[in-house]
Amino acid sequence: MDDSKILLEPIGSNNPSLNGQPISTPPLPVHSDVDDLFAKYQKYHTSLRILSFNVCGIRNVMKYYPWYIKKSFSYMFEKMQADIVCFQETKISELDCEKDMAFIDGYNSFFSFAKKKGYSGVAIYVKKSIKVLRAEEGLTGWLDIKDSPGTCYRDLPEANAIGSYPESIKTKRRGEAIDNEGRCVTLDIGFCVLIGLYCPANSTGTNAEYRESFFDVLNERVRLLKKEGREVLVFGDINVVFDVIDSAEYTQECVKNGLLKMPPLNVEDPSYMNEYKRENTDIIQQFQLETLPRQVVSGLIQDDILVDLTRKFHPNRYGMFTCWNILKNARPGNFGSRIDYIFSTERLSEVAVQANIMHDVFGSDHCPIYVDFQLEYLVEHLEQVEKSENVKQFMISSNVLECLGCCDQGCKFIAEDTIGTAAIPKLCSIHYKKFKPNHSIKSFFSIGKKPLKRGADEIITKPTSIPIKISENVNSTKKACAFGNNLSIMSYVKSEPNETTSRNDCELNSNKDTKLYPDTLKMSPDYPSTKGPSKAVIAGSVTPPNEVSRTESDLDLVNIYERFKKADQWKQFFKSKEVPLCPGHQEKCILRQVKKKGANQNRYFYTCSKPVSLDKKETRCDFFKWC
Repeated sequence: MDDSKILLEPIGSNNPSLNGQPISTPPLPVHSDVDDLFAKYQKYHTSLRILSFNVCGIRNVMKYYPWYIKKSFSYMFEKMQADIVCFQETKISELDCEKDMAFIDGYNSFFSFAKKKGYSGVAIYVKKSIKVLRAEEGLTGWLDIKDSPGTCYRDLPEANAIGSYPESIKTKRRGEAIDNEGRCVTLDIGFCVLIGLYCPANSTGTNAEYRESFFDVLNERVRLLKKEGREVLVFGDINVVFDVIDSAEYTQECVKNGLLKMPPLNVEDPSYMNEYKRENTDIIQQFQLETLPRQVVSGLIQDDILVDLTRKFHPNRYGMFTCWNILKNARPGNFGSRIDYIFSTERLSEVAVQANIMHDVFGSDHCPIYVDFQLEYLVEHLEQVEKSENVKQFMISSNVLECLGCCDQGCKFIAEDTIGTAAIPKLCSIHYKKFKPNHSIKSFFSIGKKPLKRGADEIITKPTSIPIKISENVNSTKKACAFGNNLSIMSYVKSEPNETTSRNDCELNSNKDTKLYPDTLKMSPDYPSTKGPSKAVIAGSVTPPNEVSRTESDLDLVNIYERFKKADQWKQFFKSKEVPLCPGHQEKCILRQVKKKGANQNRYFYTCSKPVSLDKKETRCDFFKWC
């Protein structure tokens, strides 16, 4: 089951309360100014910001405010002040990847594409001043290296591979089955290993086996890296709610049934969370052990392998959700779940200065999350670790400052971008053949000075256009045929004697005192008619309009009236139905469409327009009506 969608409907009509006070989550504020929006997420001057964002389609994110202002990823990264960005659910293939997605000013990009089109996908963007030593796709190490078919990451020499591959995956076939869905990009940036993830969900109930295999491999890989002495940072859409208070719907159900003591909002007392855990130990443990993915995430934290950084800086914060059901309009009422995380090993967590969610930044049904590491503290900390323990040389190398040279101008840790293209891992988009000039499709159609040769004697020359000369005596119809037979519909129509013709044709033939009316037009003998043979007509031989009989004029008026009557009937036929009002709020409903496969797929229905919320007055009612 997808942990982001535990209980799709609000629980009952009774609003749960604690000590007589109604339970509600803080609403999400609305900002009208872009600088205002990001003011509270200001990055420290000498810090490294790592950010994660499930965009639910890399093209989709640009439809939201404020990104649609410039439709530029450079603009997005600048506003979010991100040095390393991980996108999940890019939903593109390598063929669909465009330059504006792959080449962002000042960043290198690393993609993992799913074999299935329009599905999954992970991308990590890293500032060029941060040296990426190694880059791999997937978790198992069994995928082939890009542009090196038949050679997987496990085949590389130890010095060239990230290593610590799961020992439980012994065959290439099984490894590819886990990594072929484009769910992981792993980067070695010197001082730590980054693992960007889009973990599988089980919303349909048919993906449980694959999901458990993926989390088993993740658990093994992280523990092996930690055992080797590496610092690890795992971030992305983990698709797991491993604590009760991280799901608004499950928390509401527990409070209503008396199973959980609901923590009040904005608690300043640090000891409260310990008291909450102590009083609700049984329900929390039961929840954490309910599924294998929850067991994996909870075990990595309880065994001090990883630290949940956003929860570390906000231990008592309720409503720190990162995903909302957009179809139910749950985001305005902050009725969601927390399934996006940034985890790190304990040493890295000690030099983190802030971590938070950007709950009011839009782009999909998720919001961005980030962590800032203070560079000065990080370098000092790593130097102490190097002196005190036997750490691999490539982990804390002499160019660690160059690896960290990603902060703002003026910082003493700034490093020049001196990395050549050859030193960048093959997974980087800079190596994609489709973006190289000599592989542009235009090169196959370019016209040079030298003619193309097919054989020894056959030469292909550029075709020359031959001007078409038309005699001045040719009438207008034949002249039109000479230019590709682009005839006007009026060219097939001539007026009969003693009948009126169109007023427009009269203006064209200003030298003739004739007027044409459309109701009396007949087809010429040159164009076959279904009503029988037409009379031979002579163009220009018409009767003036003042000679038209009253009977004919009356018939014209009748015809015009019938036309308007029929047009009005069609308008009534296509007129949209009146939108019903929901009985609970007496407000206009919203129109939805059934997407789930079944007998009602693609049918439309009306439902309450209010968002899903814990507030009884503001939550949507149960009104439903088929359209």
